[in-house]
Amino acid sequence: MTTTATVTPGGLFSIEASLRIQPGSDLEISCRILNRRLNASRESRIRIHDVFLPSISQWLRIFLAVLFLNMALISIVFCQIRGSNKRTMDAGKAKLEMEEEKKKVKSVLDGEKAKKRAAKIQFKKRFGQMKAELDFWEARSHAVPVALDPEARPLDLGDAQDPLRVPVLVARDALGAGKRYWEVELPRERDWALGVLRKGPSLPGPHSRDSRDSRHCWALRASQGQLFSSGSGSRLLREQSRGLSVLGVFLDSEEERLEFYDVEQRDLVARMSLGAGEDPSGKFFPFVSQGEEGTLRIRPVPMPVPL
Repeated sequence: MTTTATVTPGGLFSIEASLRIQPGSDLEISCRILNRRLNASRESRIRIHDVFLPSISQWLRIFLAVLFLNMALISIVFCQIRGSNKRTMDAGKAKLEMEEEKKKVKSVLDGEKAKKRAAKIQFKKRFGQMKAELDFWEARSHAVPVALDPEARPLDLGDAQDPLRVPVLVARDALGAGKRYWEVELPRERDWALGVLRKGPSLPGPHSRDSRDSRHCWALRASQGQLFSSGSGSRLLREQSRGLSVLGVFLDSEEERLEFYDVEQRDLVARMSLGAGEDPSGKFFPFVSQGEEGTLRIRPVPMPVPL
């Protein structure tokens, strides 16, 4: 118990007392004031009708403890779930970024591969063009003059399924053995033919009027804008023969091949196998077709001037 006494300006006393009540104390509290000078006293009582300071039940304490524990556990679980979700989202985001990066890298690699393939194709194409051009110039270095017989003769350039008789002019003289080259100017008309005939001991002469044996004739012919090869049967080479103005013909009797070149483009148009091994003594005669607008003209081959 604590008591404080204060004297007022009027000479009176003001007393304040505070009392701490312990749990389990009596519910009735009395306060007595004693004046020894006047031999007087005064007392007052206070009764507390209920528990002034109620105590907490043991079950309530357990409940509160369990409640706080559950709240702590829920908070921990929530934080873990949130952290796990965040890590999952971060992992998913990182995975998406990796996928995008992979796509970018794959796109770059595919682009590089496509460029390499295109460069390789372009190189092969350019190499093929250069080889064809070198072959053309090598063939042209074997140019020989060719004179045609003015008398036309029929020649069968077709086969059993598609017979075709064409009037042609044949060279006066046979070509010598080895490599020979000549050039033919093509007409504006859509149908023409040119090539070589082979004469042997058992074959009709090149100036004979007999056109029945066409197995020893190799030709390149145009019909209705399409380009065909004639030898061991007709075969379509191109859908369009337009654009050809001058053809170079290269005969290699040793290699048994006949080649046709586009002189302006310096490119190979067709290659045929002669099969001259059947008759080593055979001789070859160039020929050109005779059309409605005139005959194909064999032109002189311009020779390059040596430096």
